[in-house]
Amino acid sequence: MVLILGYTARTIKSKTRNALTDIESLLQKGLYTQTQRLLKRTKKIAVNYEMWEEHLQLIKYEFNLVNIFHHINEQPQHHKSLKTEMLSVLDKQRNHTDYALLNSETHHVFQRGRYIHLKNDPYYHTFIGYIQEHPLLQKADSAQSFNAAKHYYNIRSLFYEWLGDLDNSLDLRKALITLFEQYPQFKELYFDSYLNAINNYVLMATKVGNLEEAQLYLDKMNQLDTELNRKLNRKEHARLFRLHYNLLTDIYFKTQQYEKYQQLVPTIQEGLTTFDKEIDEGHKINFYYGFAYGAFLMGDIEQALHYLDEFIFKRSIEFSQDLLRTGRLLQIAAHFQLENFFLLPSIIRSTKRQIKKYFNTLSDVEKLVLDFFQRQPEADTKASMQELYRQLQELEKGTASTQLWERFHFPAWLKSQLNKQTLGKTLKDFALKK
Repeated sequence: MVLILGYTARTIKSKTRNALTDIESLLQKGLYTQTQRLLKRTKKIAVNYEMWEEHLQLIKYEFNLVNIFHHINEQPQHHKSLKTEMLSVLDKQRNHTDYALLNSETHHVFQRGRYIHLKNDPYYHTFIGYIQEHPLLQKADSAQSFNAAKHYYNIRSLFYEWLGDLDNSLDLRKALITLFEQYPQFKELYFDSYLNAINNYVLMATKVGNLEEAQLYLDKMNQLDTELNRKLNRKEHARLFRLHYNLLTDIYFKTQQYEKYQQLVPTIQEGLTTFDKEIDEGHKINFYYGFAYGAFLMGDIEQALHYLDEFIFKRSIEFSQDLLRTGRLLQIAAHFQLENFFLLPSIIRSTKRQIKKYFNTLSDVEKLVLDFFQRQPEADTKASMQELYRQLQELEKGTASTQLWERFHFPAWLKSQLNKQTLGKTLKDFALKK
């Protein structure tokens, strides 16, 4: 097997096409021995990197060489062998194209479903049946190449995730990582895709509570820059940094390791400075929200407000509309704790205006919470908190999950205020009870 380690996909494609040009030039000059040697080397590369178009072009040149190097009686046998090879390449090419189209369609439907109530759409149910019964998705062996298999695992893992079968989705995401590791040329060539595969696996492992597995693959991610036969470019280093510390932040928050997270903050800040041009605004805002929430958890309310005011609300919220809701509630809660009651009415009006702008309406949770803050200060705040806590608990029973609490656990905050302790301490108590 011939591998060209240390290059990007674009470089290998370029080198192979240059080789094709050289082969044609050598043929025209009648330098057939040199042509044969270069063709043989180039063909091995085309095979190993699944470059179907280039492979077919090389077979065409081989037909010419057969007519030159072999006796007329031997030519039919060689022609037959090359035709068989050509049909095999065409079959693999079609197989890969079919998987690529199916992968594109699946991502379009399921990603669209994250933003609209697609589960009530008849087309959605038809598509689910289509995926379940599709012949290419019954077993991994139907994929005839690495790239086709990559699409197979992507489609099946997304399908199971959408159905709520996270264990099966996790297994398929792990199988995708294993696939990359079985093909070192593609692990290096498609570094971003390999990095994505590990990132998605760690996210899913964390989601199902398999934190040991999540940490194992997070460590694997952290070692990637030493495993490759080439140096990562600056953009790849920045992406590796961003994904690694996003995942580590997620794990520390989910496992209530708030002190460890606080120790991590200076390292993340240094990385954000180093890769300032490579990391976009939306991803920076995610980190800064983590800084704010981490400070809030530890009871450093003024520091939390500093991060919220300086790094989120002064930046374009267009980059991170999903943080608008939680960020605003966190900001209001922080001012409440500091007893800045005179600021609450204007912040609440601004919050309602922004949420309605991006999401058309307030959720039931937001209506209850903002109504509570709008009445502050009041004579019996403790009783109001207890009543709000009860209402939120009732509201939560009627929903499959409350994403709001993932970013800012408001019921736990109410408990922390009633018990006069930090939110971090309350969340640790909640975890112990579970």
